[in-house]
Amino acid sequence: MTKNMVQPPNDRNKEGQGSYASVNGLAMYYEIHGTGNPLVLLGGGFMTVEAMGQVLSPLSSSRQVIAVELQGHGHTADIDRPLSFELMADDIAALIKHLELERCLPRLPTGGRDCIPRCARPWRR
Repeated sequence: MTKNMVQPPNDRNKEGQGSYASVNGLAMYYEIHGTGNPLVLLGGGFMTVEAMGQVLSPLSSSRQVIAVELQGHGHTADIDRPLSFELMADDIAALIKHLELERCLPRLPTGGRDCIPRCARPWRR
């Protein structure tokens, strides 16, 4: 397995079973589906992983999809800080680092277009 792939689903994160990562003071909820090159799936407009189902299923047939619920979305509680694209992008970058991904492809089912360029920051060295 290359370092670019998240560990395969295991007892802590079975296929589609959620996990939490501690990033920037936030307990961020995510699920891993499928295997292959990693793709981080970001929801827009307060989407949950469940709401991403129509997109998640086909994407996970050929990739390892890390579906994320952002601050104040679904299982990820809101915390005492502003809700902004920049802070959410920083959270995604921290999650990518937490998962030890050297690179991945961010994708959005809807909305959040401002988040993608900011999520790429960890690789702009």
